[in-house]
Amino acid sequence: MLRVKGENEDTPSKGWYTISLRVVEIHPSIFISVEDFPRGSEEFDILRGNIFVCNMKLTQSFGDPADAKVRNFTKFRTMYAALRGLRGVPDRYNEIEIPALQEWNRTVGLLTVKSYGLHEATPEEIALYEAERMKAAAPHLYVVDDDKVAALQQTLSASHKDKRGRRNNTRLPLKWNAAKASLRARIRAARTIAGFMDSRVLALAMHIDEVYRVLDEVSVKTANLLSAAWAFGDKPNASKIRRQAETLPEYADPLESVHSRPFGPRSVHRIADDLRLVSAHFMVGAMEEGKGVLRRIERCLYILDVHRELEEILFLLHAAQFEKTLMNDAERLSIIEELDEIATKVLSREDLDHDFKVQILHDAHRHTRVCIKALTEYPGAPKQKLGVAHESLRDACAGF
Repeated sequence: MLRVKGENEDTPSKGWYTISLRVVEIHPSIFISVEDFPRGSEEFDILRGNIFVCNMKLTQSFGDPADAKVRNFTKFRTMYAALRGLRGVPDRYNEIEIPALQEWNRTVGLLTVKSYGLHEATPEEIALYEAERMKAAAPHLYVVDDDKVAALQQTLSASHKDKRGRRNNTRLPLKWNAAKASLRARIRAARTIAGFMDSRVLALAMHIDEVYRVLDEVSVKTANLLSAAWAFGDKPNASKIRRQAETLPEYADPLESVHSRPFGPRSVHRIADDLRLVSAHFMVGAMEEGKGVLRRIERCLYILDVHRELEEILFLLHAAQFEKTLMNDAERLSIIEELDEIATKVLSREDLDHDFKVQILHDAHRHTRVCIKALTEYPGAPKQKLGVAHESLRDACAGF
């Protein structure tokens, strides 16, 4: 039994209701709904994958924190929304390492997105990719921690040409995914070592990290299959194809256990279904059909990477709005540049989600352009334009 309020209510006298709901627990104070519970309005409807976080302040004032029967919970639509909702929790963030690692990881994410399209890139775009890659590595050339060293090595080796001078771009997403895995490992370690974070925030962050760890494994597997000569070359190896078909469900199983939005009910479950479909195609030798489904998985993973980048930028806007701080020009222009690149090269494309059950990029593109316009006009009316930018990017992320 949960006593729940909507995201935008802050007193127990308004908007609270008590429900009996099937949930899974990822922390003693965080539950995820595994069923829909319609209540007649968007604010109070509960969808499978919504997040319930114990509201410590109101529980201390109006209930017993040790008694789950009278604890008060706030409902959030997604894991990211829950993290933003806890942004005001007093913390003692490490002011040097954690932000530097997160910035590095965010740059790696953007370079991952760019690496998918390098085979069609102009010489100028390739030169820009190489410059951004080296710029990302520069502050970390003398790191000694094992995870940071591994991330640095992948960053330095992710050139558009391999050691033999060939343009072998299919290997790049694998290298960037390996770099992201190493950086996430170091961020998790730093969070644990520092002991600076509200345990609910740590649980939410680690849950998101774990989902993307599983998705990175699927990304590596998909890239390896698509580039495999034994699968799609002139002489397919039937026995190896069958063995691979038998292992693919092992990659689907962890995805099916993810319930939290924005991952569970939609994208990752559909990736799991598609992995099983590829397995079925491979089993009967329908290789072209299997390849088409693998390409769809690849596109979905690509879009999930882009969504992660948008959420990272939204955190920056949310922090600026919450803390009522002015954005400096360098930070603002950097965000505009990143958003414009995502909007131009990804969100405006109609060939990425045309065969998805729900097309999400068109609306995301429209909202992102509104955000860019507001940030461009920010110097003239900072408070108003930051509010518009924050709301627009939040709406862009809401469709994923």
